[in-house]
Amino acid sequence: MRSFILSAVVGLTALSGATLAQETYPTKPVTLVLPFAAGGGADLMARVLAESLRKTRTETQAKLNEDAYKIALQAAQLALAAKNLELAQAKFEEAKILYKTDAVLAGLQQIQSARAAAITAKQAADFELKKSDTIKQKITAGNKALDEKNY
Repeated sequence: MRSFILSAVVGLTALSGATLAQETYPTKPVTLVLPFAAGGGADLMARVLAESLRKTRTETQAKLNEDAYKIALQAAQLALAAKNLELAQAKFEEAKILYKTDAVLAGLQQIQSARAAAITAKQAADFELKKSDTIKQKITAGNKALDEKNY
């Protein structure tokens, strides 16, 4: 019995190491099928193996998500620094899907603030343009009145 348990542990260790080497496989859920009744030794070993495989796969996926998050966050920050608000928002949203962190939320808030500032600046520029047009109209009207001596 001891040799059976020892060989099972060695087998599980070897199998879990093989799954670490193949990070991209399997891409779909894996179903373990046992030709034995539940509750026996084979069932117990299969459950231990399944849990080991699940943990390994979960850790690998978490690492892949972390790398994708960092890449998306860096791209978003670069786009924000370059004043490319559309690209920055898209990258921040991509990072937010993976991890909803303070950095992502702060970046989205910066984009909203930048858009609000751009709208305010455009409104101020439009106001100044209208004001200068009004001044030009008054100067033109004054010059016309002077020319016609209608004052």
